[in-house]
Formats: sequence, C-alpha cells, structure tokens
Amino acid sequence: EYEWQVPPGSTILSGQGASLIIVDFGSVSGDVVVQMSSSSCGEHRVLKIPVRIESGYSFESRVVDDTSTIATASGTYEVSLNPLPNDEGNPSTNVVRYERNGAELYDSILYSLNPWDVSLLDGLVSGEKRFYVDLLADAEAGTNIIIQLENKNAGSQSYPVGRHSRYEAIIPAGGSIDKWQTLAFKFLDRPDENETVVNQIVILFSPGSYANNVYMYDNVDVYGISAVSPSPTSSPIVSSLPTSVPTRTPTGLPVASATASPSRTPTSVSASPTKAPSPDEEQSCSGTCPGTFPYGCAENLVNVVKYGCTSDGHCSYHETLEEPYPFAGFCTYKSVSPSPTFSPIGQTTSLPTDAPTRPPTGSPVATTASPSRTPTNAYVCPSIRWSDEFDGNELDTTNKWSYQVGDGCPLCGWGNNELQWYQPDNVHVSNGELTIDAREESIGGKQYTSGRIRTKDQADFRYGYFEARIRIPIGRGLWPAFWMLPTEELYGNWPQSGEIDIMENVGHEPGTNHGTIHYGDAWPNNQYSGGSVDLLEGVNFADGYHLFAVDKSEGLLIWYLDGV
Repeated sequence: EYEWQVPPGSTILSGQGASLIIVDFGSVSGDVVVQMSSSSCGEHRVLKIPVRIESGYSFESRVVDDTSTIATASGTYEVSLNPLPNDEGNPSTNVVRYERNGAELYDSILYSLNPWDVSLLDGLVSGEKRFYVDLLADAEAGTNIIIQLENKNAGSQSYPVGRHSRYEAIIPAGGSIDKWQTLAFKFLDRPDENETVVNQIVILFSPGSYANNVYMYDNVDVYGISAVSPSPTSSPIVSSLPTSVPTRTPTGLPVASATASPSRTPTSVSASPTKAPSPDEEQSCSGTCPGTFPYGCAENLVNVVKYGCTSDGHCSYHETLEEPYPFAGFCTYKSVSPSPTFSPIGQTTSLPTDAPTRPPTGSPVATTASPSRTPTNAYVCPSIRWSDEFDGNELDTTNKWSYQVGDGCPLCGWGNNELQWYQPDNVHVSNGELTIDAREESIGGKQYTSGRIRTKDQADFRYGYFEARIRIPIGRGLWPAFWMLPTEELYGNWPQSGEIDIMENVGHEPGTNHGTIHYGDAWPNNQYSGGSVDLLEGVNFADGYHLFAVDKSEGLLIWYLDGV
C-alpha cells in the first residue's frame, strides 16, 4: 500500500495508492513523501524524494544547421529538403541528410569552429547549458548519439588527447522517420581534462557499431538556464551560420527529470519509490550517542528513514530499526536533487533473505523523478579507488585483470552448460573500449569461443559502489554478465561464499536485466534473491550503452540501472 504526499501547490494527477504517481509540479519544488506498508510482510517505511524545478532553458547560440560547412565526414553528407516541413518539431525548409558509413566503427562528422569561450565550456560541463538537436532518423530506440568538443590541432594524437568533453543523447522509444523529435544532450565525460581549447565539434551517430542508418538533423543549439546573448568574439558559431534566433523557445525543464522522450517543456513528473534520499552533507549530531550503531543518533520523527551512529560517532543509515527509537540524539542531512535524464528503474535487496524479493518498479509515464543513491552508510566516497577506462591498446594484465581460459573443467561448462571455449584472443582494447567477441569456431572441443576476464587478487573490495558502462550483444543463446565473486571461499564452495550478479542478460529477453545474489548451501540446496528490470517496450539493451551498478554495504545491496 502506498500513500503519497506532494509539495503544496502541486497536484497528483493519478496513481495515489499505487507504486507510481504522475504529478504536475508546475513551478513548485519540494519533497515527495511516500509511506509504504505491507500487511502481509509487516513492513512499514517512509521515503522522501526531493524534487527541484529549475527555471527554463533559453536559446543562446546556434552551432550547426543545414548552412554549415563540414570539414569532413565518414558517411554520405548532403543538404536536402525537409521531408516533413509541416511538422511543428522542425519547420525548416532544408535539413542535413546523413547516411552513416556501415564500414566505420566510429563514423564521424566534423565541423570547424571559431574558438569557444571558457565560460561557455564550463557551463556545458556543469549542466547550466545544454546541447539540443532536432532529429529525424530510422535508427532504433536506444541508439546513442555523441557530440564531442575537441581541439582540432591535437586531433592527430591518440585518444583522448585533445578531446575536451563529450555529451550524449539516446533516441527514445516512439522516435521514427515519420516525426521530428528534439534530443537533449547530457554531459558525459571529459576525456582530456587538460584540454582548454575547443575549435571543432564532432557528431557521432551510434558510435561503436557498424550501423548504416539514415539520420536527418538540424539546429544544433546551445541553450542556457540564464540566457545571455553571445558576444561576437565568443560566439560558438560556424562562420557561415545565419544569426537568426530559432522559432521554438523552451519554457522550462526540471533538473530532477528523466524522460523517454526529452522535451524542453515537460508538463508532469512521475515519481517511483525505489530508494531513500541521498545525503549531500552530514551535519553534526545533536545529543549524545550512547553507544555504537544501531544505538546512537537518529531522526526523531515517526515512520521516516532511520539513521544511527557508527562506532566513530558518524551518522549511518539503517533500514530495519523499530520504533520507538532508543536514541538520545538526532542526525540531520541536507538532501540534494537527483541527477537528471534517467528513468526510475532500481531495486534494493537486503542480504540475505529466505525468499526472493522483488520491489515495485512500475513503468514511467511522462517525465520522471526519482531519489538519488540511498545513504546505506552515510558515506560519500572521497575518490575512485579503482578503475579501468581502457585507454591503451591491450588489456592491463599486470595490475588489473587476468584471463580465464578453457571450458571450466573439471567443472566443465563452468557449471552452466556453457558451449564456448574462453581465450585471450577474443578480448580487445582500443579507442577507449573493451570488446569481448563471441565467435562460432571450433577450439578445445567446443564449437564457440569467447572471452572471460576477472580482477581476482588485483582489485578486491569488501564494500563499495561498483559500476560499468556496457553495451551487450543480442541473440538467442547469448548470456553476457557482469558479476562479483569472493576472492577467498571462506564459507565453502559456490554458492556458500556468495555471488553478486550486477548485470545478467539472456538472449531471448533482449530488454531485461537481471540482478541476483546467490547464497545458501551447496547445489542443489542453493538459494538466490533478486529481481529484474525491463526497458520500455521495443527497446533492447543491445541498442546502446547502459550503466549497470551495485552499491554494497553491510547488510544491504542496491542495484542501479543508468544511474537510478
């Protein structure tokens, strides 16, 4: 059972009593509060979801349109008549028609620019400014598009040198060749943090694939929260561009939003109760912490997310405390708005449970807002402890990875009746990506080959937040996975020492991701808990990159898909 409360001045349009609501916030910011209770399980929990509505993004400058002159393009580039001139999404007479070169893994379109002002670049990186592009394409939903800003004078050097920043948009469900849509690009990363010069913009359609789709695009614009007319000396305009202002002007965009179809003017927001709010700043405890967690500081409120003290006196989240709270003091947190542009697909599993659990997920409708990461230990990582961005030309087997080779014998088939032979030859590193090939070839008595790598004895952690950005293949019989096993089997062989599956996909379910933990006695008395999440209908994980993650703390695991 779900009981929702929204900030005064906003309205619940539908969903009261259900796991998903649709809210018209107007211009109101505040907390969405949901009280969840289960008579059968005896659970009772309240979550707060902070939502902040920002002022509208206004036009600042046009970067590229059909009058721009390209420096080079891998595919077929031409200016053509707009096939849908009466579509209000883009009434321009002429547009760019671009057929991607299917022989190029990283097909690209390059435009030379006048040098960009540093303040503009800082605004794009911070999110105060955004790229918007009008698009008409026959590419599948989930296809990603990258805008890359770079210094063309460093372009001959190996990636990432000279690449200032990248921005990404995903073609949403419902997009087609029959209707113009406007894509909002979010900041992705800064490949070369030392680069400060930008005089070239690169557009990459479906990078990392051999697709040959046709894309029609127009009006690559920069919009900002506070509109400031660009000066002639700092205007990021290709020299041949007109100076007229576009006819469309967005009226607003909530920062805490995630849309299936990016829009400059959202009218409603839906919220899904997947996680507790995330602390931005830990405040001091008031009162005395009489002992170690869970007997310490807590919020002195009824039926709210509960916090206690760790042995060193810091606040720590705890999900299962019962009222009345035996605490002498309080912990308070300043919450922040969640990150934008993601759908609310998340799941939380307490470790371990006697029976599998699957929290309500709900399908998002209209614009969505969801809370950010749960403060399982009220701990914000000061820095990344381990990472591999695959910047070189080969796998780092000295400090980070090792190969697993063969068919798993004496546990032949790796315990899963797998039909492949694993070998290093199927693992490649180039262009900042790791690629694992599955091939139909006979080796070691197997009809297929693939690659399998692990970090055992080189990256071992008890607790932490683990993530990977992955684009998986599609096809019946395939079984890509991203998972964790213990370094030492202290409690016995699998699954007695545990397994955490962050991402598992089976080929006949191309739009479904499974997150699971394995534990219990030896097979066949093993146990597992977890659940699955589905993308929107018609969207597959193979269509583009997705971010898979799990947050592991004492007694609690939280899975994330694309940041939510």
